[in-house]
Amino acid sequence: MGAVYGQNMQEKSGEWNYSGITYFPKYEIPPNALKIWAKSNRLDIVILNEEYQWDLPVAMHEIGVKTIQYLDFLGQSWSESLRHNYDQLWSATHRTTALLSDMGLSDMTTNIGWGIPDNMPYLGNYWSKYDFFSNQGWLGINLRKGVDLLIKAMWLMVACGLKNSLLIHAQAPMEILPKEILDMASDLEHSGLLTWRTETVPPPGLYHLGKVVVQPSRLEGLGLTIPEAMWQGRPVVTTDAPPMNEFIWYPSARVPVESVSYRSDGLSFPECTADVDALAQAMQDVLTGNKNAGEVNRLRAIQLFSWSAFCSRIAKSLEVLGAH
Repeated sequence: MGAVYGQNMQEKSGEWNYSGITYFPKYEIPPNALKIWAKSNRLDIVILNEEYQWDLPVAMHEIGVKTIQYLDFLGQSWSESLRHNYDQLWSATHRTTALLSDMGLSDMTTNIGWGIPDNMPYLGNYWSKYDFFSNQGWLGINLRKGVDLLIKAMWLMVACGLKNSLLIHAQAPMEILPKEILDMASDLEHSGLLTWRTETVPPPGLYHLGKVVVQPSRLEGLGLTIPEAMWQGRPVVTTDAPPMNEFIWYPSARVPVESVSYRSDGLSFPECTADVDALAQAMQDVLTGNKNAGEVNRLRAIQLFSWSAFCSRIAKSLEVLGAH
C-alpha cells in the first residue's frame, strides 16, 4: 500500500491510472482472495515484491500458479522459506544476488538488474539552481538515507568559508529531524544555503536542479535515487558500500565508510555510515572537478539501465517458468 508517517502515499494517477490494476484495501491479503484474483485473471505466474506473507505463495501453488519473489531487502532467516515457497527469485543488485548465492539459492536466482524507460524525460540540460541536490524520501529508519550526514557535511563546508547551496527533496518535513541536526539545518536554511521541499513531484524528479547529487545512504535495497540521478546526467556522491557503489565510478565519488552496524530487525544487510569529513571533501571535489562528470554518468546510465535489455532479462526469466 505504501505509507509515510501514517499518510497513504499510494499513487492512482498518471501511469498508475491503468484498468488492469486491482487495489486491495489492506496490506495483508487473505490467501483465498489472492486465489480468486489469480483464477479470475487466469494467471500462470504471480510475482510478489518482498512479501513476508508466506501463505500467499503456498496458496498459489495449491491452484497450480507458479511464483516469483522480487527482493531488494531480505531477512537472515529467509533461506528455507524462499527455497520451499518460490519457483524463482529476482534481484536487481549484485549485492542481493551474492547474498542469495551465499544462502544456497543461486540455482533459482536471476539478476534482472534495473531499467529506465527510454521515454523518461531528460532534464540534464537545464540550468542547475543549486550546487547540491539530495532525494531523501521519507528519511528512513535510523535516517538510513543519511540526511544527518549530509547536513553535517554542509556545516563543515560553511565552517571552512564555503557558501554552497543544497536542495533536499523529502516526503517528510524538516521538523522531524533530531534536535541537533534540526538546529544545523535551520541555521543553513536561514542563511539561504538550504532549501527543503516536500511536495510530490512526478518523474523524473528534481535531480536536474543540483549540479551534484549527494546520496550518503547508510543502507539501500536498490538505491534507485542513484540510477535516477545518473539518467539525468548528474555526478553522484554516495557511500562506498553496496549496492550504492555498484553504479558509481570516477568522476563521481564514493565516500569511505566510518562505521558498520547491523539492525535489530533481522535484516541481512548492515548500515554503513560514511565519514562526514570525507563526505564534505568529496562533495567539494566533485563540484569543482571534472566538468564532464554528468555527461559520463548519463552515458553509463543509458548503457546500464537500458529498458530493452531489462525487459529482455525479465522475458527470459519468465520463459524458464513456461510463460510465453
